[in-house]
Amino acid sequence: MGGRVVPEIGLGRRRTRGPLAEASLPERRWTHCLAALLALLAGCADPPATLPNVVLIDVESLRADHIAHLGYERPTSIGLDRFRADAALFSRARAPSSASATSSASLLTGLSAGRHGVAGNGPRLANDYETLAELLRAQGFATAALSHYFELSEAAGFAQGFDRFETSAGPVEAHPNAAVMVDWLREWLASEPARPFFLYLHPVNTHAPYRVPPTRSAELLGRPATRTFEYEGEIPRAVMSGRPQARKLVGPNMQRSLVDQYDSAVRYTLDRVGEMIDLLRSSNAYDDSLIIVVGNHGEELFEHGGFGHGYTLYEEVLRVPLYVKQPGSRRAQTIETPVSSLDVVPTVLDLLGLAARPVDGQSLVPLLVDPTGYPGERVFTSRLAEPQNRARQRALLRGRYKLIDSEQRYDLPRRTQEVYDLLLDPGEQDDLAARSATIAAELSRELDRIEAADPAPSGG
Repeated sequence: MGGRVVPEIGLGRRRTRGPLAEASLPERRWTHCLAALLALLAGCADPPATLPNVVLIDVESLRADHIAHLGYERPTSIGLDRFRADAALFSRARAPSSASATSSASLLTGLSAGRHGVAGNGPRLANDYETLAELLRAQGFATAALSHYFELSEAAGFAQGFDRFETSAGPVEAHPNAAVMVDWLREWLASEPARPFFLYLHPVNTHAPYRVPPTRSAELLGRPATRTFEYEGEIPRAVMSGRPQARKLVGPNMQRSLVDQYDSAVRYTLDRVGEMIDLLRSSNAYDDSLIIVVGNHGEELFEHGGFGHGYTLYEEVLRVPLYVKQPGSRRAQTIETPVSSLDVVPTVLDLLGLAARPVDGQSLVPLLVDPTGYPGERVFTSRLAEPQNRARQRALLRGRYKLIDSEQRYDLPRRTQEVYDLLLDPGEQDDLAARSATIAAELSRELDRIEAADPAPSGG
């Protein structure tokens, strides 16, 4: 796994404001970015109106290996085909956590899960962690957000920097349909929002119970998905509560039903995301916008004896798709270098010509210019501290080897360490911890060193 070493330690996390500065830009530099820099150097405080819009679509529970654009056999991402032809697709992007609020906080700040401390219904996103919305609003952007996930609330600190912020108040089982988000966006664009604008959207139909309207339920499979698997049924509840022997009750029909329901929800959701992008086209906001579509985290479909997310740090809940369409550019790319959703904030700042901030991610612009860039090895960490998990979990990926350090996993009330060779065992079925004690110890020391250098806030 290629990449450049960028340690996630020793970086500042408090607000640091500074003037715009020229950053590295892709081959297709835009005249307006140079004009913006010259204007600022001349003492002009107002940014020119030609800065591109920024649209960030954070799709809940979207795993990479169930995306047709990344080789999945079902046409789950057909709704994004037109957009895919204009965008770079990072095939090995990673989320910093499998918990929704934790990953969204990282996406909007560029800070790792252990540094901002957000954990489900736990600590809020502190006001002194500067968000992308705040950074862009300070440059004259109109900012708006709509999330259908209740944990991304104003009370939890996610409204920072948004002129308009709306979220769902109900439980995720009753979240609004993604079609509601399409209608919301249509009305918002019809109101002729000020430009440039930053728009954050978070659809959640891909979150269990994988709701798809009856009129759309047969679009993927040619029939509605069977309901043999019921997410709130007795057997799944028994599995997730850690009852002994419950996993043995999950049979092949339940697993097939689970996958069918999830895939149908992915197809439905990405079709609606495609409609949102089409609305940008019809409002003449597509070509001059930086548009990013990314999975919030993945979803476990019983590969390791569980369901959903927020319970483990296996690859099925950490690998996500990441699409980046640059403003003024229509170029399809597939980039296989491992990257992180932590990289979104520095990439946006870089592409807009804004000064870099001390965050844990790094700009993807060099890879957009040369997909073979980033020589060397990059280290990735992930973290989980969900209250329902009753334990802390950490993971470190370096090269081909991955360590998962768990204090408790489901019904195992003890600390465990797992090591996997993702090159030979991408499904993480062959735990090497006992047979490769030297590798396990080395990865464990590195993970401890990273966390000790910048420990998580209290309660995270």
